Amino acid sequence: MPDLESLLELARDWMPRHGTKVKTLVLTWWTEADLRNLHLAPRKNQEALGAAERFVGLTTSPAQPDKRAFDLHDALVATILQACSEPVDLELVRYATKTLYVIGEHGNPLLVSSSRTDGALHQIGRRISSAGFSFEREYFTAIERLKVLPNIKHLKLRIGEGFSYEEGNFFHKVSQLQEVVSLELDDAITSTWGVRLMELAKVPTFCPIVSLCLRDFSMSQDQPRFSRPDSLKVENLSIAGRTSNRLRDLFDVAPLKNVELCACRRGRNSDRVSPKRITAFIKKHRASLLSFKTDGVLFAAAELSAINRSLEEEGISVRVVTVG
Repeated sequence: MPDLESLLELARDWMPRHGTKVKTLVLTWWTEADLRNLHLAPRKNQEALGAAERFVGLTTSPAQPDKRAFDLHDALVATILQACSEPVDLELVRYATKTLYVIGEHGNPLLVSSSRTDGALHQIGRRISSAGFSFEREYFTAIERLKVLPNIKHLKLRIGEGFSYEEGNFFHKVSQLQEVVSLELDDAITSTWGVRLMELAKVPTFCPIVSLCLRDFSMSQDQPRFSRPDSLKVENLSIAGRTSNRLRDLFDVAPLKNVELCACRRGRNSDRVSPKRITAFIKKHRASLLSFKTDGVLFAAAELSAINRSLEEEGISVRVVTVG
């Protein structure tokens, strides 16, 4: 947790002069340890607290030292964000809801809010073109964060263990980001549910996505029938993790140029892909495909040779390359 004195120095002394040069913002949320020790902060430097209150024009109650520290932190971060007139990239790590209930110094429940930071994010959100979000649990927090970025073009979503979401609504909200051309969905395999293809398909169908990356991706066992998209713009496709033929078939009509199929990271079991399947996939996209890379999805080097020999016999110039 940054101390108030450092935040005050940044907000008061540095941002007015250098705010226009800031292009990348990285925000992290309070950890449980931060919140447990919140009441200790005011005792460290009463002078810094007073200076921070005067700078942001905030009157807080000394009788609530926990809330006093939290509110000043919130106001200073908001001031820093507002000074960033030309931000391009935003990364949110462990960002929670804007309202939290914590236990105060004397064991009493305490309501703390990051409404000022949240408001500042909404002010600068239209200027952000690239963002990376990390969500551990809160589905509704994810939805709220997406609303902040109406003009986002490059989006990375990392879904952590325990993330519970109404899947259909989540992908529906992502599909409403009409400017997104690059999307990476990471670590969905650790979430409470796998993904349904009919919901995932909404994103490249309604967004002009050219590059799609699915990392450590897990499919739901429940896959209702649906009509696959008849028009996609995806040119660059990267899939890592336990995939299925149905997932690859989702991109039948896409003008694919560059494709990567990779095994799971961190030692997880991955689906192997047969040489026959890979050859058929490449033949299907022979009109547009420029490169095809694999990492850990083939059983042996002999399979690679067999695939490339078959492609050569068909007069297809693309060759499968292993990168692992």
